[in-house]
Amino acid sequence: MAIFPSGNFTIVNNDTGRCVRVGPQQLQGDYLKPSVVLGPADGTSATAWWFQGSNDMVEREPYNQIVSYLLGKEDNLGNRCVSMYIDHSDKDSELTIGRKRFKRKLNALPADTRPTRAALIPKPWRTQFTKDYQHKRDQWLSDRLNAERDQAWLEAQLEAWAADQDPLSSEKLTRLRAYLEQELASRQREERHSQWEREGKSHLIASDRQEEPQKPEDVSELLTETDQDPRATRVGDQASTLHEAWAERRSKELEQEYKDGFAVAALEQWHELCAFIALPEDIEIKMHTDPDKDKEIKAGLRAYIDAVAQEGVTASPAWSSAQFRTQGCGRGRSSNDTYRWEYDGTHIYAADSKTLPAERTYWTDRDGTLLGRPQGGPGQTWTLASWTPTT
Repeated sequence: MAIFPSGNFTIVNNDTGRCVRVGPQQLQGDYLKPSVVLGPADGTSATAWWFQGSNDMVEREPYNQIVSYLLGKEDNLGNRCVSMYIDHSDKDSELTIGRKRFKRKLNALPADTRPTRAALIPKPWRTQFTKDYQHKRDQWLSDRLNAERDQAWLEAQLEAWAADQDPLSSEKLTRLRAYLEQELASRQREERHSQWEREGKSHLIASDRQEEPQKPEDVSELLTETDQDPRATRVGDQASTLHEAWAERRSKELEQEYKDGFAVAALEQWHELCAFIALPEDIEIKMHTDPDKDKEIKAGLRAYIDAVAQEGVTASPAWSSAQFRTQGCGRGRSSNDTYRWEYDGTHIYAADSKTLPAERTYWTDRDGTLLGRPQGGPGQTWTLASWTPTT
């Protein structure tokens, strides 16, 4: 039951001493309407309000409106009450930001607790994720090997020349490395340009060409030595052996990297689903034709969310502040605003959660601006006292 004074009253913040009052007109839709602001408690009629507790015949419950004395009595605008609102776009962005933040917190949980948490992930989900993820394996391994193969061949040649029984001098090896690296960079650039042309991204080529390195010095004598010298065949065979060994070793490394990445990706994908379950609190899960498996997955998500809550990790929307305005007392509520208020002797907040969640509607003086915020923090306690007009 709302505890509001009878008659006209003022609303003064206990922390700041600022008073809720009618402010300058602001554009609301296509019309200029008086605003609700914070200012001095000077006793003018702009600071006076009264409470309308009569029944709303549409919703069949009390209006619980805080109505302006000034606008109804002096400005001939009719009775206008305090309304709080947020944009629909804000609701969507708040949920998106909240989900991303919750996922980041889940991903950052200590690694030593992963086995315990992973045991909560239901088998139907793990099976489905493995099936979806595994088909990428062969292509991923092939792409990674191909991306590194040319550089590995370059290193194998240099290593073979350096380790030969009649090696190249360090000065020649340095010159040969510079030449081979520039040749490789040039070849990779041309391959990149061809790919961009195929993808319709030719506009990227011009800027890429501006960054081409200078042409390497004339190393024709050195290339003749490395290509036609009797050592070349021996060194080439050794380079091929080194390159094959590299490919075998790197394949094993990439296989392990893939397995490690798979475990991380599975957990992060699960965390993303947790975020969607947590914000909002209920979504439909459809991953299987068997509804029982989907129920098992959803139950697993709930159990996981409850478990991480024990570690202090919870989900909450990144609520932006709800704003205030005046509106006609006879106007109905929409999905993004409310005008029904409760006052418990300390806090003012929405009387229900039919439109905005009541827990995020606490009147707050935030650096001189009146906002609706979740409960907690300074600027949220108010005193409602009988209005004494200034003389």
